[in-house]
Amino acid sequence: MVKDNEDIGGDADDLQPILANLWSWVVNLTILRIEGILAAECNAFVPHITWCATGLLAFLPLHTTGIYGSSDALNVSDFLILSSTKMLLITQPNTPKQRHLPGIMKEVNTIIKHVPAEHTLHLNHDKVTVSAVLQSMGKHNCIHLTCHGIQNIKDPVKSAFALYNGNLELQSLMTEKLNGAELAFLSACQTVTGDMKLPEEAVHLAV
Repeated sequence: MVKDNEDIGGDADDLQPILANLWSWVVNLTILRIEGILAAECNAFVPHITWCATGLLAFLPLHTTGIYGSSDALNVSDFLILSSTKMLLITQPNTPKQRHLPGIMKEVNTIIKHVPAEHTLHLNHDKVTVSAVLQSMGKHNCIHLTCHGIQNIKDPVKSAFALYNGNLELQSLMTEKLNGAELAFLSACQTVTGDMKLPEEAVHLAV
């Protein structure tokens, strides 16, 4: 379930120790601290966990942490599953003119196993058009988006998600009224690239 597929490329082995350390020092410790609260309250409401990283920590992929490349492999999705009454799943493993993104279908199938089918809309490949995604976003509480992402440092509102028939730019998303939106899980390249000089002020796709 390694997320920023395009960015890691052949450097996946270099990223694995970082993901393992983040798991041990940040994510797993958080889960251990709150698991009692979640167990006691999960019958009353669906628990949501929001990461509020600051400074340089905001550049690290907390959402992909885990132990990879071993027989004892595990990651954060083994413990925390995105859940909602209405979920939109976007998968774009073969975007035109972009590299193939491996592991996307395995990732989304893991989610589907834990979310009732009647609460889920899954758009895949050629169904992932800009208009279809924008229209569907307004009808769902949560969105899990897996595709290529493009960060534009010079003109941040031109940052975009690469879909089947074009780019869904940040400036288009900013004009949408998503009153029922609760959570967006961005499993895409460059979603939190930001600006190294202004880590807490940069505009990026996760904003």
